[in-house]
Amino acid sequence: MNLPIDPTKNSTPRYFWVWSILLGAFACWMLWDRMQLDFWNDELYTLKFFTFVPISQTLTDYHVPNNHLFCNLLNNLYLKLAGIDSMEQLMDHPVLLRMVPAAYALWTLLGIYRLGKRLVSRETGWLTALVLLTSLPYVWFVVQIRGYGLSAALLVMGLNFAVAYLQGGKRRKVWGLGLATCLLMYTVPSNAYPILGMMLGLAFQTLGALAQDRALGLAARWQKAMRLRTVHLGLAMGLGVVASLGLYAPVFRSVFMNRYVVPGPRWEFSKLGYYLPNLMEGIVSGRWVLIVLCLAATIWAVWRYRRMNVLWGMMLGICLIPFVMVIVRGDNPPLRVFVVNFPVYALLCVAAIGQWLKDRASLNPIFRQWILGGMAIYCMATCLGEWRGVEDRIQADIVHGRRSQDLYRQYFSHHYRPWADVQYLDSCFREEPLPIMVHSCEPHGIGYYLDKFNLSHVHEHWRPQALDSLLSVSDSLYVLTNERNFYDAYADLEVSQLSPNPSYHNLLKLRKAPSLLKIRQQMNDWASEKGDSILCISQSKLPAAWQGDKLDSAVMVLSPQMAGGWGDILAKASEKSYLFWVKGPGIPPASVEKLLFRNRQPVLQDTIAGGYIRYVGKWTPQPETWRHQFVEDFEEWQGSEYAGYAQDQQPFKGRFSLQMEKQHEYADLLKIPLAEASGSLEVEFQLQASFPAGNWGMIVVTILRDGNRIFTENHPFRPFTQPKSHWQPVWGRSVHTDSIQPGDVLQVFVWNSDHQVIGIDDVTIQWK
Repeated sequence: MNLPIDPTKNSTPRYFWVWSILLGAFACWMLWDRMQLDFWNDELYTLKFFTFVPISQTLTDYHVPNNHLFCNLLNNLYLKLAGIDSMEQLMDHPVLLRMVPAAYALWTLLGIYRLGKRLVSRETGWLTALVLLTSLPYVWFVVQIRGYGLSAALLVMGLNFAVAYLQGGKRRKVWGLGLATCLLMYTVPSNAYPILGMMLGLAFQTLGALAQDRALGLAARWQKAMRLRTVHLGLAMGLGVVASLGLYAPVFRSVFMNRYVVPGPRWEFSKLGYYLPNLMEGIVSGRWVLIVLCLAATIWAVWRYRRMNVLWGMMLGICLIPFVMVIVRGDNPPLRVFVVNFPVYALLCVAAIGQWLKDRASLNPIFRQWILGGMAIYCMATCLGEWRGVEDRIQADIVHGRRSQDLYRQYFSHHYRPWADVQYLDSCFREEPLPIMVHSCEPHGIGYYLDKFNLSHVHEHWRPQALDSLLSVSDSLYVLTNERNFYDAYADLEVSQLSPNPSYHNLLKLRKAPSLLKIRQQMNDWASEKGDSILCISQSKLPAAWQGDKLDSAVMVLSPQMAGGWGDILAKASEKSYLFWVKGPGIPPASVEKLLFRNRQPVLQDTIAGGYIRYVGKWTPQPETWRHQFVEDFEEWQGSEYAGYAQDQQPFKGRFSLQMEKQHEYADLLKIPLAEASGSLEVEFQLQASFPAGNWGMIVVTILRDGNRIFTENHPFRPFTQPKSHWQPVWGRSVHTDSIQPGDVLQVFVWNSDHQVIGIDDVTIQWK
């Protein structure tokens, strides 16, 4: 759209100052709230390894992409000038450093206001600043000790230089753009996206201008090109990129040849299904009324102004290039990379509304005042509502042990207060000194705060057996974890929640449950009395002392977490005379439970403290008499429309196995009409399956009558997962208790519901 580049020159109305003061106060309040946040994992890592170090190390160490070089250089210099020489000082007062990115944010707001004013009108600039300030992803990231806030400020500065020069500014604006480009690229390498977008916008405008005079010769075209201001800007940006590459020279290989920048598969348009919804959620930020108005105004502007101005082309390039690179090059940029572009998104959203207001200079001033005021109140109120919604979501995550970290919600944005949590732990420790363990939380997060308070601790990230080790020397311990319900599944532990308020770092107190000794003694008594072997299966997570045969040679302790999935447990259960079942919070798959307890008679049933049902079932071997059996080893199998040879899948044995490609959802293993009537039907299958961990595919047993399903039962693969094994044994048993009529069809098929490559081999299906 050819929106005129014509700065307004009329005097500033009084109402404009009123709404601007309101916007400024809102900006200060939001930034002040964000400035007081404690530092999270990535920030602490950045401070330790790239900021509180000699400047030479800041500029030459790039062992991880956390080093946003120019940003960390500025922080390093600032802290040295401010006399702050340790992280402990900043942990007490994070605002001392967060004021620096907050200054970048204010600079960005002023810069985007000026850019909107230059391009369209004063009101456009004001609306752009309003929309940017109420875009939650920008608010979440802008005051982090990372390079994204600084990058957004440098991008806006570069656009202002470009606009000023194209509107007739002096040559120094060109050099200003070159400097902004150099520093933008030197801050975060992913800023190559907006830089490339701007350069492509300039290139297309230049080609369009040269194409207008087709009669010119090559030399004349060259001379004309050298006079075009778009060429001057493009050359300045190119020089800026070259200069930044020179600055990157000490770490060039680490920056541009690390595993995070290696492109993935190309032309995967499905990636847009991940990026677009996340980005649109952030751009909208709940302001659907504003988005509808923006779309309507944009349609009007496109109809009114037929041609696109070079500056709008540059900004559209900034928006589109990341998606082009995702598809064409196979890039996988993290969502936070898009935060840098949010000032441009904001301007593009409201430019048409600003143009509509500008074209109506005769509009009643009072009406114009209330348009701006209404939009301000709506955006601010919506922002606060969305803010509260994100807070509630993070609190729900804390309760359920989840951890959100996308563009719109981050676990470290709300209810994240490690300083206060560790201070409370310190007070508990002074009253009752106990060992301290950190579970699941980031390895470079809470540990620094514990060190600050001189609290000795063990982190499971570095010592996986920390829980067993600490419980071997103490009956109780403190645990800081972001999964507050994690230890509820431990049958041998009593868990106390100590944290006074919901927080990402939950403080728990764990104590050995007295029922543990009772369970152990009960199993050994049974083994001694019966003189036979016992298998103990627990859905709860048991400590290392319960693994294998450490308790007694006659007792084998297994859980789905320790064993090779339910397939191995079922195989071992058939070898043991007694089954001691410890039933925890979860339940086994229905088919597993049927197989586990078939031909077992309960001989003891008891409820012990904690509400867990435990009993021993006596194995009474009874040979199954199956009337029909189907076996398929795929040795002579020729494939079908659903599957192909699995030569690359390492068949379980033999030459081939059924392999379902991810685009195929169903494949029959057995489909056969039943010839006899009966009062019920029992079906049992065993097979070997190859599937990715966590796959939700399944074997489906169904009975059809006249084309309609009268019975269906699903047997998921997932419970049989063995992470270290390529093939897993999968078992299943289904019982249809209603009558069977001649002509009913028994069908057993694979449902590839996750659309992943899976393999099937050595199938045995029996029924009676």
